[in-house]
Amino acid sequence: MDITPKYQKPILYSNQPVTTASYWDDALSFFDEKEYEQSFTATLNYINKDILKGKMVTGLEKIIYPHGSTEIHIEYIDGALLFCAPFLKVPEKHKVPFLRKVAELNFTPLTLAQIVYDPTKELLEFQYQMPIELAQPNKVYDLLREICVYADDYDDEFIKKYQASFYHQPTFEPLTNEDQEMAWQQIATYLDDALQYIAYFESKRWDGYIWDTIADTLMSIVDHAYINGTLRTSIEDKLWYLRNDKNSDLQRKNQIGKAFLIELKALSEDEVKADLFLAKNFISTKYRATEKNTIDYLQEASEPITNDIEAENYINAFYRLKYAILNLMYTYSLDTKEWNILTDSLVDSAQTSWEDGTKILKTTFDSFTSGAVFKDLTTNEPEKKKGFFARLFG
Repeated sequence: MDITPKYQKPILYSNQPVTTASYWDDALSFFDEKEYEQSFTATLNYINKDILKGKMVTGLEKIIYPHGSTEIHIEYIDGALLFCAPFLKVPEKHKVPFLRKVAELNFTPLTLAQIVYDPTKELLEFQYQMPIELAQPNKVYDLLREICVYADDYDDEFIKKYQASFYHQPTFEPLTNEDQEMAWQQIATYLDDALQYIAYFESKRWDGYIWDTIADTLMSIVDHAYINGTLRTSIEDKLWYLRNDKNSDLQRKNQIGKAFLIELKALSEDEVKADLFLAKNFISTKYRATEKNTIDYLQEASEPITNDIEAENYINAFYRLKYAILNLMYTYSLDTKEWNILTDSLVDSAQTSWEDGTKILKTTFDSFTSGAVFKDLTTNEPEKKKGFFARLFG
């Protein structure tokens, strides 16, 4: 394998932030000034401007907005904020083990919201209540993100394991037949390519590169916004295992990771296409990227990359660079131009020599860590509206 692995640009922009960053400072300022209703309004507009549609929170009796297979309900009554998200219908057959598992989630990983069982409706709901005076923007954001992340993470798993059922079917936009076919072909290409590289690295006993190939392949696939349902959940579970499980050594992780790629490859075309759609979301489950956290994140990988290049270990340097970029896109929502620069660089670095691929990625990497790319992106931008109310009602 004298050339770098394949990379294919997603057929749709898959990293668009739902958040609007310009509202965040207003949310914090109003909270500090004890203008709690204005602060909460700005916080929701930061999270997703479509929630309020230009209105103040005081003008709405109840907010209902979909997120995947759940809905976020927010009520503001007598100075109190009530948050509720209907989650899943409780099955009769596996009710006890299902509720026991849900009770475990309320201890960990949930930190703010709790999942409550309503026996009259046989329904599980995420719930939280607080006076508006305690609705500090960071707390509100963390609460709503927590609900949405864990609703996404566990709905398909609980349906599969315990025969629970959706509160309602996810609100989604299907892909065109052409886009579905292209996405399916991209996934198949990634899996075929990865298994070839794994076989080669196995013959060399290069275990580290096997892990790199598996992780990069899974991140390249799941980065696509139209990968959803059980397919997304299973990939993200495997990525968590590969990156975080302390009870498995590298060889064990490689065995399980390779088996998972083979399992994905065995899925029928119809099974894969059933999970290819664009879901309507209340909040970005990825963190919002800023210039500072983007630079800080990438700079953490800078020294070992430089050392590898100086030692002319281009395979190692290439995999470090590619992983850093893929993980940045996996973790953060990036603006369109930044995302295009990164994905175009990944395309250009694919199917070329390890040295050339490394140089291509390193040029892009340096343009981000130096901040140069952000200066280029702000050149000739139109003047932005000033002031909170201009943004609130714009």
